[in-house]
Amino acid sequence: MALYSTQALFHNPGSGAHNTTYTVPAGHVFVVRDISAACDVASSIYVYCGDGGPANANLIYGPATPVGAILHWEGRVVLNAGQTITVEQDGGQFTAIVSGYLLTSP
Repeated sequence: MALYSTQALFHNPGSGAHNTTYTVPAGHVFVVRDISAACDVASSIYVYCGDGGPANANLIYGPATPVGAILHWEGRVVLNAGQTITVEQDGGQFTAIVSGYLLTSP
């Protein structure tokens, strides 16, 4: 099994309501290890993973986040091929990075 550290998602779309999604490619597993988000303009931010259905898991939940706030999550969440991780900002502006390990499925 090959092991690769990678930045799966970089979110910096400017002001307004925006989503950025990373989908795990076929034949791979992605292990989310680190999420960092910095608030540039007051906003709400949510980082969640799942299969796109209603049962998504929130990793960062930041309603009404003030300017200058830095949100951080560190851990291990395994996403299988086809599953997603999404950064959602509801107005305002955020910069967010999601990184981890991209593994080849056995």
